[in-house]
Amino acid sequence: MNPNEPSSPSPSNSAVPLKLLLSQNPNNASKVLQMPLPDNQTPIQNNGHNPRNDLRTPGHPKHPEFPGHLPAVNAPFGFHGYPNYTALHCMPPQAFMAPPPLPSPASQQENVNAVSLLASSSSKPTDPTGATQGLHSECKFSLLNTLMGHTKSIAVVKFSPCGTYLGTASADKQIKIWRLSDWKCEKTLLSHTLGVNDISWSTNSRLIASCSDDTTLKLFSVSMGKCLRTMKGHTSYVFCCSFNPQSSLIVSGGYDEFIRVWDVQSGNCMRAIPAHSDPVTSVSFNHDGSKIASSSYDGCIRIWDVSNGACLKTLADADRAPITFVKFTPNGKFILSSQLDSTLKLWDYMKDKPIKHYEGHENTKYCIFAHMNVNHGKVCSCKILLSLLYCTLQRFQRIISGAEDGKIVIWNLQTRKVIQAFEAHKTPVLATDAHPTLNIMASGGLEPDHVVRIWKSDK
Repeated sequence: MNPNEPSSPSPSNSAVPLKLLLSQNPNNASKVLQMPLPDNQTPIQNNGHNPRNDLRTPGHPKHPEFPGHLPAVNAPFGFHGYPNYTALHCMPPQAFMAPPPLPSPASQQENVNAVSLLASSSSKPTDPTGATQGLHSECKFSLLNTLMGHTKSIAVVKFSPCGTYLGTASADKQIKIWRLSDWKCEKTLLSHTLGVNDISWSTNSRLIASCSDDTTLKLFSVSMGKCLRTMKGHTSYVFCCSFNPQSSLIVSGGYDEFIRVWDVQSGNCMRAIPAHSDPVTSVSFNHDGSKIASSSYDGCIRIWDVSNGACLKTLADADRAPITFVKFTPNGKFILSSQLDSTLKLWDYMKDKPIKHYEGHENTKYCIFAHMNVNHGKVCSCKILLSLLYCTLQRFQRIISGAEDGKIVIWNLQTRKVIQAFEAHKTPVLATDAHPTLNIMASGGLEPDHVVRIWKSDK
């Protein structure tokens, strides 16, 4: 068998207990249950459980404790499914209508140029934020609410760009939409047949894209609560997905080592790129949608030209630790990554090197989300110009990540110091997200602590 070709997973349906995940049915283990760092042992066959969960949990097909056998492929996971495109529903025209302007991150972004990663090209590489130190005190997040409804491990939590909703997805195959006004579940989106690994909001907050172990991507209308389209093409589990800023394209990455670019309007796969030599763990568009960053267990970050699919850059550090998450900074000049060596890195990809390292959390087994977040400070009551100046001075960039010991850890992006670390769940925290305009964030835990918690800070 060609080691570079993806292979289909074993049809076995036997339940395999996964350490730390307590899931009795591996077919329902979603992205949140991902597996540990692969070793040098011969790959063994996948038993069909969720790859996202695999990358995040000690059950990795290359792990000596994993019961089963994976075909001899270069990737640590097998895949299934056949390339085709199926439209389940006709896309209603109103689903793509541009909404009225939203007071979301775009406008906020303009107000925090001086302290965000929207620094001009003249900024020093060692100070990508341009932030002034010493203008803030440590943040202190405290529990605001607990949301219960999912029955298995939480794979992902993401606030809508408009700031009105929180989307959550789980190994229980469900996607839930929660209203922030009263923290009630407004919609439950059902269509996937296996655990959901990732979701992405369109810029206007009207659509949600999702990907799953069932090898498909789906497009949902938030207002109707219906699946508008199913996109097939990956030959195994689909681990990550993301809208471009224009919400006209979706990029996805899978265990078949491919990234695919999809047209939202038609559902067609516009481009299929053999991107890595191991499963793709994360994908991210830059600020203008012209580039895609992808990461993989092969220890590489690659940057792709959306227009022609060409690889523009390959980034790899000396240790080549598996990379489980990547995201462009708001100005598109830097990349934040997460590795299975308990570090986060901020890359100046034009110089092919990381310029900052962040340590202080435990992460050697699971794929854990990380985020850059602006501290929004206190509301000013003075005139607009003075208000913007005040807020600019009071805000600072911070990085947020979950950890395998159940904590959430927050760093000051500029100083790299841990400014808060607190126990959020009794199990590993893989899913976190920060609200676009408020000082609140959400987190989700693995089973049996499969609840979503909301945290608030006044700083």
